[in-house]
Amino acid sequence: MKTTTARTASFGPYTLDLRSGELRKFGVRLKLGEQPFQILVMLLESPGEMVSREELRARLWASDTFVDFDHGLNSAVQRLRDCLSDTAEKPLWIETIPRRGYRFIAPVEKQTIPSPEALQKTVPALSPSESDPVRLADSSRTYVLRAFNVATRWGFSIAIALVVIAVVALGLNVGNVRGRLRMGSSASDFRSLAVLPFENTSKDPNIEYISDGLAETLIDKLSQIPNLRVMSRATTFAYKNTDVDPRQAGRNLHVAAILGGKITKYGDALRIRADLVNVSDGAELWGQDYSRPISDVLAVESDISREVTEKLRIPLAGSEAARMPRRDTDNPEAYEAFLKGEFETSKKTRDGLLKGADYFAQAVKLDPNYVWAYDGLYWNYAFSADLISPPRDVMPKAKAAAERLLQIDDGLGLAHSDMAMVSFTYDYDFSAADKELKRAMELTPVHTYSYEQYGIFLAAMRRSNESAAAAEQAQRLDPLSSEVNLFLGETLYFLHRYDRAINELRNAIELDRGVWITYVYLGWCYEAQDKLPQAIAEFEKARKITDSTALPPAAIARSYALQGNKAGAREILRQLKVGSEHDYVSSYATAAIYAALGEKDKAIELLDEAYEERSRFVPFLAVDPKFDSLRSDPRFQDLIHRVGIPQ
Repeated sequence: MKTTTARTASFGPYTLDLRSGELRKFGVRLKLGEQPFQILVMLLESPGEMVSREELRARLWASDTFVDFDHGLNSAVQRLRDCLSDTAEKPLWIETIPRRGYRFIAPVEKQTIPSPEALQKTVPALSPSESDPVRLADSSRTYVLRAFNVATRWGFSIAIALVVIAVVALGLNVGNVRGRLRMGSSASDFRSLAVLPFENTSKDPNIEYISDGLAETLIDKLSQIPNLRVMSRATTFAYKNTDVDPRQAGRNLHVAAILGGKITKYGDALRIRADLVNVSDGAELWGQDYSRPISDVLAVESDISREVTEKLRIPLAGSEAARMPRRDTDNPEAYEAFLKGEFETSKKTRDGLLKGADYFAQAVKLDPNYVWAYDGLYWNYAFSADLISPPRDVMPKAKAAAERLLQIDDGLGLAHSDMAMVSFTYDYDFSAADKELKRAMELTPVHTYSYEQYGIFLAAMRRSNESAAAAEQAQRLDPLSSEVNLFLGETLYFLHRYDRAINELRNAIELDRGVWITYVYLGWCYEAQDKLPQAIAEFEKARKITDSTALPPAAIARSYALQGNKAGAREILRQLKVGSEHDYVSSYATAAIYAALGEKDKAIELLDEAYEERSRFVPFLAVDPKFDSLRSDPRFQDLIHRVGIPQ
């Protein structure tokens, strides 16, 4: 007799309900036909092992059924791969064993249901009893209620077995059950956390910046704790406006604990509910309700971060414990300006970036030592450079913010990452960038941002093996982050590994379809493979998402030129020239168009201008596939030498 029955199987962002046949991604149901479902079930039954084509045939088709088996199976597997955003060439989930079968290659987490007989066998030997009537009553009530909740999912007979065993075990103190319940779940393994977006239950757009900003601030602050791996905003905000179960989200994200909550507006006051949940058993590690004026959100955020750190029992060195409060502000107006700056900047539009910069500037004016506001100011200006603003207009401001960060807190990993990217993309001081990135990784060894940046930096420096390893480390730390997958895709593009780059960029799009730059890099990968219609289609998607930057239309113009549609390319060039009278157009982007048109002199002239502008893209000249046609030109090699890119 089997002692367990599988109910669900989870892998990456996907969960398959083996009873209902429902496949969900981030809690959202996907359409999956019967044959793809049966194939997936068979593969998940034996992950890592080959399932033969003959075994699949026996499961999918009766012996007296006459079909084109090879075509039917290939079609069903392809539909399954499409549903999982997988490919045969670069598989994430399903590997093809040529002419023999298939293998599921990713880790699988199965949730099993113990049978009553198995439950009885798990009761350990008796141990001396302890008496604690109050705690025992409370613990036994919680345990019994959980068992009855199980009844709605697993069947009443199993729940009754749980209740009986719970009562007997608690009454006799079997295996020191009462002592373990009193102590609660051990927090010694809580080294990973996801902060979900706080739900704006009032649906009031005027407090959206608070509900988003509270989660973002907690992510920023907690991620600086050296011993705690905190999932990035790009990962957790995929769950915004979804009705996903927190424990399921935690299993998807492979973290030990989940922090989430709700915000409700009542007049000029807010009611904030925060909950910290143990993913493994659903136990609440901590929970608190706050009813405060809107101006008092700062105190709530500080209280939550302190409680989370304590409840997870994360050991902090004395210097680290002293730094954490110093990174905050005591000024509620500065905190509100910071939250608004985060909210506007996250839109990544011209208007949002300009507003965000103003709010961050207000925050640091109100509190000149406000660490997180300086980091926000740096990021806002650095992202704007070469996309919506001339680098020489905004990067000195970004550099000043990064320098001020280091003055306030030299032990902050983000401060060193920020300074590194100023050195890399603006000062063109590559040895300084290398030093700062290494220091950032030393301070926060489980923070993805430093590894992302180091991977892209090493690609520009032509250190390909080290580059890929750093970017892949970021993905291992946070595999479901759209940002991490984007950076890995960018890195692989500059390493000329286009097939894998395409796969990673597709993953990034699956995780967040609203990031326009991802489509641009995907298009560049297709362009490098001479798949120009596919490239143009991706660039068009980027242009539909944003009109704040000239990069998507410039990319379209370049592909037009490579197609032989020189008239179309020149028309876009004309439009860009007209637009440059009021909006910034990158010389680097237009140089790529002229390179595709075969006008080398004009392309090199514009690249010289991009160098003078301190374009963020210039450090990639030695590896950017868009300029492969210029590599033999001595003027191009001289430019690489002037930039200081190592040979």
